[in-house]
Amino acid sequence: MVCLIPEISLTGTINTSDRLICLVDPPGMGKSSVTTKIEEQLRRTINASRIIIRINLNSIEEVFLNQSKQGQLESMEFIAACVPDIPWVEIQRLNKSTEARFILLLDGFDEVCPKYEQTTLHILKSLCNKKSRKDKLEVGSQFKVFLTTRPHLRKVVEDNFSVKIVSLCPLNVDEQAWFLSKK
Repeated sequence: MVCLIPEISLTGTINTSDRLICLVDPPGMGKSSVTTKIEEQLRRTINASRIIIRINLNSIEEVFLNQSKQGQLESMEFIAACVPDIPWVEIQRLNKSTEARFILLLDGFDEVCPKYEQTTLHILKSLCNKKSRKDKLEVGSQFKVFLTTRPHLRKVVEDNFSVKIVSLCPLNVDEQAWFLSKK
C-alpha cells in the first residue's frame, strides 16, 4: 500500500499507469476532501481530450433505483445517468475516440454498500475489458478510475480488480496545527 501525502502531489497518483486506484482509509481521514482536491487540480492541469467526472456514489441513489427497475446499467449509461449535462451522443463519441480518456472519481463505495454493492461492482466491471495476469479484471484503456472506500471493503475491491491501493498519511501534531491555521 502506498501512503499519500496530499500536499505533495494528488494528481501524481492519478497520472500513473495504474487504471484503478483505490483510496482506502477509515472515516474522517479526508477521502472525500482528497477526491475534491484531485478534481480541482486535474481541471486546472489536464488537456481537453480527457473528461473528468466526479461522482459521489452516496448521492445517486435515484440512479441505482432506476437501474434496478430497468436492468443492469453499463458504464457509459451509468455515466450518462450521473452526469446529465453531458449529452449521451457526446459520451458515445468520446468513448469511441482513441484520444478521449475518462477520469472517473468515484467517492464513497463503502457508503452504497451493502445495498448497491453488486450494482456498483457490475458498473466497475463494465469499465473493464481484459483480465490481468492474476486473473483479475483490469480497467479499459479509455478509463482511469479513482475509487474511495473504507478498510472493510478493501478485500472486495482487491478480489475483483487489478488495483493499486493507496492510503492517506495521518498528520502529526505540528502538521495538524499548520493545516488548521490555513483555514
